[in-house]
Amino acid sequence: MNFGAWLLSVDWLDLLDHIASIMTAAVAVWAWWQFGLRRRRNRSALENYLNGLRGKPQWGTDKGQRTIVHLMAELRQTEAEIIEGAFSSRKVQIIRVPDPRTGLAAEIMISYKDNG
Repeated sequence: MNFGAWLLSVDWLDLLDHIASIMTAAVAVWAWWQFGLRRRRNRSALENYLNGLRGKPQWGTDKGQRTIVHLMAELRQTEAEIIEGAFSSRKVQIIRVPDPRTGLAAEIMISYKDNG
């Protein structure tokens, strides 16, 4: 069979369907990879920032604990990204600050975990 006869015998719609399926799978894998990479970068930025605060108190009683709003401003991440990075990290500690009146959690502070 020569090339011209092969071209006439190909079911082009079926061939395009297979190509589209392969391309869809490739784009889905790429998007999943990018999503995971962005989550890892955000978590690493949070860990590195908090680790950099250790041993450098900005005021007398500074223990390196920061609020979510402070971290959002410094790292340029959303609240959800900060919380997700903090909860998924083994190096970050989440501290509940209770309301003195009710004893319920009023605020969340995040700091680098002290391994000592």
